[in-house]
Amino acid sequence: LSPEVGKICWMQFFTWIGTMCLMINFTQYCVHTIYAVPDLSDVSEVVKAGYDALVMTATNFSSTCFAIFNLVCFVVAIPIGVLSVKYGNKKVHIISMLSMAIAYLGMAFFTNVKIVAVLMALSGIGWASICALPFAMLSQYIKPGTEGSVMGIFNIFIAGPQVFVCTLVSWIINKCSYRVIDGVNYHWEYTFLIGAACLIAASLIASRVKDKTGN
Repeated sequence: LSPEVGKICWMQFFTWIGTMCLMINFTQYCVHTIYAVPDLSDVSEVVKAGYDALVMTATNFSSTCFAIFNLVCFVVAIPIGVLSVKYGNKKVHIISMLSMAIAYLGMAFFTNVKIVAVLMALSGIGWASICALPFAMLSQYIKPGTEGSVMGIFNIFIAGPQVFVCTLVSWIINKCSYRVIDGVNYHWEYTFLIGAACLIAASLIASRVKDKTGN
């Protein structure tokens, strides 16, 4: 593997930690942080029943936010491709990832449903870029005949972060509990602080990748 392929792989590793922080934990964040539903795993059925309507509202809000997130991804996919041709894959991808990091930081500190919906829309720009531009960047450095092995290695840096988020990030959140009226709750917003840090790290790594155009 060339040094540039290595940089792109590590960029992808941190990118997907950031992405999975949203994909895996956003619904829990909506339920427990935005709508302040306590953790219901150790409470009585009577207490659980009292929160049924609120949990349903939070889950529906999560679904709406994901719809907004994917709609924005769909809408900006072609403009991102046009901009990448004009300004380069690297520059457009860095800006897109940083916009997603800004959205994450907003979600870590604001719990107003309208603000969170707007921030999810902003995250959709980053998602559109993540789905396309890393592969475009990688394709510049794949030597003929090595496509299969390089893509296999590249996919490790996508699958690995999913395991990382499901284990270590979840463990960190599990250790950050606080008392509420009906028991305990967890700081699910911390997942966005971790995700933002990883997206910023990915942007820094991306800035060191040399485009074939020399940028």
